[in-house]
Order: sequence, then structure tokens, then C-alpha cells
Amino acid sequence: MATSPITYGPDTNTHVLKYGEIIEMLLWSPTNLPHPIHLHGHAFQIIEKGFTNDTTGQYRKQVSATNAPLKRDTIFIPGEEYAIVRFRANNPGLWSLHCHITWHSGMGLIMLFASAPEMMQESVQVPDGVLEQCRLQGILTSGNAAGNNGGFNYAAAPNDPYLLVEDPLSN
Repeated sequence: MATSPITYGPDTNTHVLKYGEIIEMLLWSPTNLPHPIHLHGHAFQIIEKGFTNDTTGQYRKQVSATNAPLKRDTIFIPGEEYAIVRFRANNPGLWSLHCHITWHSGMGLIMLFASAPEMMQESVQVPDGVLEQCRLQGILTSGNAAGNNGGFNYAAAPNDPYLLVEDPLSN
């Protein structure tokens, strides 16, 4: 189940990454609103920037193949601009990519990367004190995002606005 995005919650917009996989993303703002985008757990390189309405490519800025751009975990995307960023998924864990404007994240400008989930299962240990706090609050600590240990039963999952209703493996 760890390699299925739906396991992490039907409303988390999770993408499962293989260890060492190269990820390239287009980040853009189609409106005049800016977005300071932050990635937890990984550092990316900016390989291209430009304006969303530049159909000629005249104002596009690309990094040449011979240069190694600086690595960072945050980028400011001005309104009506874009950036292409690239990173290697070499840090097992659950990592968030989100807009640092809180209400933007609250409206859905947030996602999760499940980076090398099989490796994460082998190496990450939840401290006993955290498990005890969950037990005292009635929070399940095994299974999927709804605490169920089999299949894609999300009957107890949070009912947030972006709930997926289809089993992604049913195709």
C-alpha cells in the first residue's frame, strides 16, 4: 500500500517517488498573485524562468547544460510568471510542497511527495512517546490515512473539499 498515492489520504494530492528519481516540475502563477513556494525534505535547482504569456520565448531564461544552478528549497513565483525546477528524490520521507501564503495552502496550493516509501518503512521509527500520545487521543497508528489496514477503505478519512472518490488502481 505504501506505493499507492491514495494511502496517504484521499485529499492530500500525494505523488509517490522512487528513490533517486529525477523530478522536474513546472511551477506557475496564472494570475497576478505571487506564490512563494517551499519544498520540504529536498533542495531543487531552478532550470528555467519566464512569463506565462511569453509565446515567443523572448523573455525565457534557461540555465545552460554546463552550469550547475544553486540548490534551494524556496522560490518566489511572481504573478503571471513560471519556473521549472528539478530535484533528485534521495531523502526518504513524506515531504510537503506548498505556498507560504497560508490561505493559498488552505485553498489547496499544497501537495505531498512520498519519497521512497519502502525505504522509509524500513528506516523510520515513530518514537514510543508519540505512539502513546496517539493512543491516549484515540488516533490509530497503523494502516492507511483513515487507520484501516487493508484495501482502500477511507470511511473514517477527513471529508475535505478535494476528496478522491475513485480507487486509483481500478484501471
